[in-house]
Amino acid sequence: MSLGDSISHDRCPVRVIRGQSLPDVEVHHGVRIRDSFERHFHAAAHVIHVLAGARTQTVGHRQHTLAPGDVLIIPPDEVHSGASSHREGWTFVSLYCSPAALERAAEELAPDAAGELRRDVRLELDDDPSSGQLVSELAAALEDTPLAAQTAWLALASRLLRGRREPPPRRHERALVKQVREFLDAHLAASVTLDQLAAVAGVSKEHVVRSFTADVGLAPHSYQINARIEQAKQSLLTGSAISDVALALGFHDQSHFARHFRRIVGIPPGRFTGPRRGA
Repeated sequence: MSLGDSISHDRCPVRVIRGQSLPDVEVHHGVRIRDSFERHFHAAAHVIHVLAGARTQTVGHRQHTLAPGDVLIIPPDEVHSGASSHREGWTFVSLYCSPAALERAAEELAPDAAGELRRDVRLELDDDPSSGQLVSELAAALEDTPLAAQTAWLALASRLLRGRREPPPRRHERALVKQVREFLDAHLAASVTLDQLAAVAGVSKEHVVRSFTADVGLAPHSYQINARIEQAKQSLLTGSAISDVALALGFHDQSHFARHFRRIVGIPPGRFTGPRRGA
């Protein structure tokens, strides 16, 4: 997809940039976007670089006010919400990279002398200008040659996987929450009931909702919908039809699926996929 191609987000352009040599990495470029997202998560790590305007972002229980030049790194599966906070919206470059892409990068990158290379992405508000520059360089490189794309990706991955200045916020899931989460993941398309979850965890329905929401950041139903959308993104990228994806993942119909997809991803499913460049 060229920089001239755009995907509409409300009445403003959002561009999705992908390269064939980096199938688990994509960049979104938005110009004067006025948006608002309720609490959700991505299976991919998410890096936000604000170019203009302002953004209010809440990750877990921490709220960040992002100004031009700021970079916010959100680890995979971290529940967050956000909204533009400037009257003219905000302009950004946003990166999504899967855990698999990060794992491959970690294998390719040798630890430095201090052994600081890690395999997990840490939450960080980064005011280093070079971090934002690396995101923008990757966006441009994805439309260049495979060599350019892979080189830019390794440079950014190295930055993401380095040790952080602050300890990461860790979500200690209790055993019952882990059981419920695994059950929901294993029955992604099923019409799961609260009675089933309570039986799996061996506690009351109220206990399931309270514990799961406190640990994960989303109620069980919201988590299941979000997990379905994450799976839908992968299916769409492999060429599956929207209607087939909607039915396979347990949505009532295509309209029901499209409404949730746009609410979480920010763009309609029909515009999520696009032609890939040779990079």
